[in-house]
Amino acid sequence: MIVKISGIKAVVVAAILTVSATATAQTCITDSIQPTTPKDRFIVRDQGVIVDAKTGLTWTRCPVGQVFTDSTGECEGAAEAFTEWTDAMDRVELANTQALGGKTQWRAPSIKELGSIVERQCYEPAINLVLFPGTENAIFWTSTPRDSALLGESARYIDFTAGEEFSDALMISGQLRLVHD
Repeated sequence: MIVKISGIKAVVVAAILTVSATATAQTCITDSIQPTTPKDRFIVRDQGVIVDAKTGLTWTRCPVGQVFTDSTGECEGAAEAFTEWTDAMDRVELANTQALGGKTQWRAPSIKELGSIVERQCYEPAINLVLFPGTENAIFWTSTPRDSALLGESARYIDFTAGEEFSDALMISGQLRLVHD
C-alpha cells in the first residue's frame, strides 16, 4: 500500500525514518563466541577507573572528554575528537595535570594494550559497554607509531566499530582512552 503524505507530516515521517535508520544498538554473538573481556576480569574503582586483573592496567571507563557518573554508571558529555594524532598525545599531558581519577601517570595505550579491551563477541561497538560505557563506533588512537619504513607518517589505531586495527595518516579524527600502569 502506498500512502501519500504531504507538508509537515512528510517532514516528521522523514525525520523519524532518518533517526531510526542511523540509531544502531550493539550486537553481541553469545551463542558461539566466548567473551574476551568478561566483567569478572575487571575491578571497578571509583572516579571512573577500572582495573584489568589480567593485564594489571588501569583504564579510564570513558573516552577523554566524557566524565563517568557513579550514580548512573554512565559517561556524560561528549567524547573529544582529535583530528591529529599529536593533539591526542598532547591531551594526555592535560589529563595528568588534572589528576584524572586521582592519578597523574596517564598515557595513551599501545596498540597491544588497547586491543586487550576489544570485545570480540560484540560489534558496533566492539567493547564491553557495561565496563566501558559511552564508547562509540569510533577510532581510538594509540601511542604505537606505524612502521617508519612505510610511506608517510602515521600511527596505529583501533576502530571500535568492529575492533579492527589500522594505521593511517596522522590526520584522521579519533578519540582517546587513557591507561595507567
